[in-house]
Amino acid sequence: CEEGDGPKLMEQAIVIDCNYFSKNPNAVLTDNPNAPVDYIITCQSTSIPDDVVIEPGVTLAFETDAGLWIREDGALKAVGTSSKPITFTGVDKSKGSWGGIFFASNDTKNEMKYTTVEYAGGANSSSATNNKGGVVIGSGASLKFSDNTIQHCAGFALNLYYSANPAATTIENNTFKNNEIPVQISLPFIGLLKGDNKFMDNTSNKAEITCTYAIATTQTMHKLNIPYLVRGLFNFEIGNEGNLTIEPGTVIEMATDKRIVVRGSLKAAGTSSEKIIFRGETAASGAWGNIVYHSASPNNQLNHVEIRHAGASPVSYHLNRGAVALASDARLGADNIHFEDIFSCMLYQVNPSVLTWGSNITNSNINVAGLENCQN
Repeated sequence: CEEGDGPKLMEQAIVIDCNYFSKNPNAVLTDNPNAPVDYIITCQSTSIPDDVVIEPGVTLAFETDAGLWIREDGALKAVGTSSKPITFTGVDKSKGSWGGIFFASNDTKNEMKYTTVEYAGGANSSSATNNKGGVVIGSGASLKFSDNTIQHCAGFALNLYYSANPAATTIENNTFKNNEIPVQISLPFIGLLKGDNKFMDNTSNKAEITCTYAIATTQTMHKLNIPYLVRGLFNFEIGNEGNLTIEPGTVIEMATDKRIVVRGSLKAAGTSSEKIIFRGETAASGAWGNIVYHSASPNNQLNHVEIRHAGASPVSYHLNRGAVALASDARLGADNIHFEDIFSCMLYQVNPSVLTWGSNITNSNINVAGLENCQN
């Protein structure tokens, strides 16, 4: 045999410990075709203090509880290709075996594209946070996240609990599969989650919206192939400067007693074939509160909508009554609505609010006894 015709020996991975990136400034991680794993990460909070680039085809394996922390002055660019993706995996192939990737940086160079992130979401990847995830976008941070596969993660696969920089953050055309929960996103940044993201076979196959702050800008809630689930300490609130448009076909589930409070504007206009559905996380009458309009915006619209399981009790505050409530200064155009399993009545209106009520309003299983608490 000529030299080089025999099988090649597999080479060992390079070990990245807690101090690797401080000792190797502006590191570029390269693919070794003779190594099945290019790098092994051993430290729980492996800190990236400057610009790190990971080239296409690189595989990084994380030991138990290990993770990456992109600090405020650092940046991570991990851009693979469709034929040579970058892989972030666990040495132990089980959900949550390693921590994840935490971005504390607002650097516009932060990017993950054509990567696979798997078996993460275990121990915190940064001592600065209690929020876990396969990928976590921290407070004020930014990340362009597109064309990735994130799978087999414990907790949240992608966690945007904090207030990200929306001008430099994208979440597009990713695949979330076989995770416990695919995504958690803070309400003011709901428009970042684009409709071309794909969700499949997750334990809780819902996109969780955490209500911590109100929507204060113009946002579009994109139709996903799974429902949204509204949770958190506060209500789903659209602030005075906020304007929300919900795309046709969108399904929104509301956790117990949660309400949608509109102080700016809410346009939920579906179509006859793609209705917008508001329903309870629990499929029972009165499982959640209602939609409350406080604004006179001409954009306020409910059309080709189904509202189910609303009208939670008690109703000690008058605007908690009804599946839809209008405060005295509100304006709403409503038509082609079906109300179902409502604890109280369909509508509570405080005069002199302005309601344009169409002719195609239907209902099923309305709590007749609750009608006496509503004024129309």
